[in-house]
Amino acid sequence: LEVEAVLKKLILRKKIFGHSWGQHRPGTPQAGTNGLPKYSYWLDIWLFVLLDMVLFLFVYLLP
Repeated sequence: LEVEAVLKKLILRKKIFGHSWGQHRPGTPQAGTNGLPKYSYWLDIWLFVLLDMVLFLFVYLLP
């Protein structure tokens, strides 16, 4: 519930003040039509961490 309230506040602030957390600079990814960033590397980071843990366990548990 608190997360929804914070998101609503951020959306309202963005509507009132415009893009308040940084202006678009040439060379930076433009936001997509759905309002999400065009490039997000969070999935890549989490997949890398998960793969590292799986490989570590596999090598660690080798007889």
